[in-house]
Amino acid sequence: MYNYAEERSKLFTEEGADTLLKIRDSVRAKLQVAGAVMADYVFTDGDAWTMLAALDYLVDREEIRELTTAGSVPGQCRVFVGGK
Repeated sequence: MYNYAEERSKLFTEEGADTLLKIRDSVRAKLQVAGAVMADYVFTDGDAWTMLAALDYLVDREEIRELTTAGSVPGQCRVFVGGK
């Protein structure tokens, strides 16, 4: 089961940083086009939980914000818009 507190630390490894940057770049590009993005549409090859942690980290940094209510949809169906 996904646990952000456990998965977050993986973002600060070399592989995790690559995943974070790919997710952030994909989110930014899709937000420019559509204004909102579903998690599944920014996932790349790799560990799904690390990719979810990347999205949660971007929420923590207020680069994006989540529209869906926690636990109301599967992780890959979470919807995000731009932050601040």
